[in-house]
Amino acid sequence: MAKFFLTVLLMAFTSATFALTKEEQDALLNAHNSLRADLANGRAVNDDNTTLPAGKNIYKLNIDPTIEAMAQKYADKCVFEHSTQKERNGTGENLYNMGGQQNYKDALVGASNLWWSELKENGFHNPDLILTQKEWDNGIGHWSQMAWAQTESLGCGVKYCEKEGFTIVVCNYSPA
Repeated sequence: MAKFFLTVLLMAFTSATFALTKEEQDALLNAHNSLRADLANGRAVNDDNTTLPAGKNIYKLNIDPTIEAMAQKYADKCVFEHSTQKERNGTGENLYNMGGQQNYKDALVGASNLWWSELKENGFHNPDLILTQKEWDNGIGHWSQMAWAQTESLGCGVKYCEKEGFTIVVCNYSPA
């Protein structure tokens, strides 16, 4: 009987989806909210070294455990392609991978900074500050997902995919 319970316990443990640690969540939130604060305060640097105008009504993000569990479930698949709308329940999604095994906290912060760097690399130049298809096609999709003012919640998952040889980060945003 003890062997049966041990087997069930091991099966549950090995198939469990793990949430981020408090330290990882804090690092993720600090990275996202610091960058969003730069945008809100007119300090977000464009590709021509000018700053975007101060944003309005840009919410401070919080972790949504349901979204986090969804992102982790997808990260656990070790597939570097966007999930379907159904899989992500209508949330926005950013993906990141880095070859080899990375410290999870570093991967989460690195992903956040890489996505945000699209603004500095590719720029956002719509004079009305409206995200058009042209702006999107210019390569600022990940940045815009992070910068979207009405987004209030995010959840991210991270996993080292040994067989594939990379660490993947999946972040989902709501509302998107």
